[in-house]
Amino acid sequence: MGLMTPVGATVPETRSGIQKAVDGFSPITLFNASRYRCKKGGQIAELVAEPGRSRASCMIEKVVREAFQQAGWSEEMSAAAPVCLGTTNGGMFEGEQFFRELHAECPREDFSRLSSGIYPISRQLQDLEWNLNLMGRKIIFSNACASGANSIGHAFHMIHDGVWDRAIAGGYDALCELSFAGFDSLRSFTTTQCRPFSKNRNGLLLGEGAGVMCLESESSARKRGATLIAEVLGYGATTDTYHHTQHNPNGKIAARSMSLAMDEGRIAASDIGYINAHGTGTLINDSMEATAVEVVFGADAASVRVSSNKAAIGHLLGAAGSVEAILTALSVSEKWISPTLHVDEVDPICKFRLVQATEEAPHLRYALTNSFGFGGACASLLLGAVP
Repeated sequence: MGLMTPVGATVPETRSGIQKAVDGFSPITLFNASRYRCKKGGQIAELVAEPGRSRASCMIEKVVREAFQQAGWSEEMSAAAPVCLGTTNGGMFEGEQFFRELHAECPREDFSRLSSGIYPISRQLQDLEWNLNLMGRKIIFSNACASGANSIGHAFHMIHDGVWDRAIAGGYDALCELSFAGFDSLRSFTTTQCRPFSKNRNGLLLGEGAGVMCLESESSARKRGATLIAEVLGYGATTDTYHHTQHNPNGKIAARSMSLAMDEGRIAASDIGYINAHGTGTLINDSMEATAVEVVFGADAASVRVSSNKAAIGHLLGAAGSVEAILTALSVSEKWISPTLHVDEVDPICKFRLVQATEEAPHLRYALTNSFGFGGACASLLLGAVP
């Protein structure tokens, strides 16, 4: 696995930041945020664009390199592996620079030509191919906040069905003003702290990051003596057509994605010990997810532990599902549950047990991770400890 988040530039650093309840937010410096209600986000200080490359491209290459090193894939295995990535913005930060320069009073033609070529999503894929010799099939999912989870789910299905032996799967998104302005116009931001499932929650915060998994069939991995971290057991994807940005408050379609993942993995709801929630910190989204959990688990919801990483790292958009899936894989592998930060009083609508401090979980075997995005996109992944 490979990770870059506002609380760490690698998997070990991110794990440490999450376990120590580090708040990864700081004032935005990438662009002028003075005209927006919210002026902070999960900006990664170490992430700097290189000449001729976008910040997004530098980020995704770094996490793929980390994942390859941990997986122990040979150059031949890496080169042939398909690539499934989710994103919503690609290199839009550089696209905004291109736009501003193009419309400047005296535009620099050389700068405009360079900028116009480095921000499209296709360029991030090209950079991976050129710099890491990745010659396999490449697929992009751009399905709002479910994109990263969709990419892992698709790769899982292709491996499970015997089409592929292995795949690189994950998501990435770098901060840009376009998405920042969009969430500000929707009045989705908090001006204080992101407090998922808190009674007094009042909005989300954006972050940036990337998360990539090296997925491999069990037979292939065991044959080469690989160190197995966790197992993807099920994937559920549904679409709630209730509203452009809001899911149906009854939570039934989101609940269906969780049920589909458990059905595919043949795991009963009573066996789920933890849910890594979408948990944005907005009033409506958290209420819907809490209702969906109750729909699935009923009276057993009280025994299910739930937490949200977005209070620490922000909403990573296209990367959210993959980063949170990796943190969930660490949970089932290492037997700990990440905390939900800044909760003052748990909303009574939450019938589950909200984890607010890093918690040991010696008996944790199965966990769900949810991603619920704009356009009604719902995705749930079921992960299990390696038997």
